[in-house]
Amino acid sequence: MTMSWKKYKTTYSLILEKEDFQLVQIKYKSYSHAQIAGFIHSLQEEGCLVPEAAKKASIPHSTANRM
Repeated sequence: MTMSWKKYKTTYSLILEKEDFQLVQIKYKSYSHAQIAGFIHSLQEEGCLVPEAAKKASIPHSTANRM
């Protein structure tokens, strides 16, 4: 049987039981004072963009975007 989305509208319901979940602890890497200071210095004094400053400070750019 083939359904066309243009002809039929389907609504899905999802019921999750308590047993379906698993707690996960996320560990964050801490960065040294020198790395953070170097990152900020590159941004403010050298006028670098976030990806460039992060690379100089050896910090992932995804982490640097959150700072």
